[in-house]
Amino acid sequence: MDYISPKEAALNLKRWPKETIAAGPWHTIGLQSDGTVVAAGDNKYGQCDVSGWRGIL
Repeated sequence: MDYISPKEAALNLKRWPKETIAAGPWHTIGLQSDGTVVAAGDNKYGQCDVSGWRGIL
């Protein structure tokens, strides 16, 4: 079993997982492992327009 020190574990918590999902009541946004963002759902207020999101890692 690999040992991870408490300090190293704390640093790992501050990093984004390779793929992350955030959701609101009417939409979902996903961060893919290559840094691109995808979104789906109700776009009434433009919350799914992720075309300008770049370099998110």
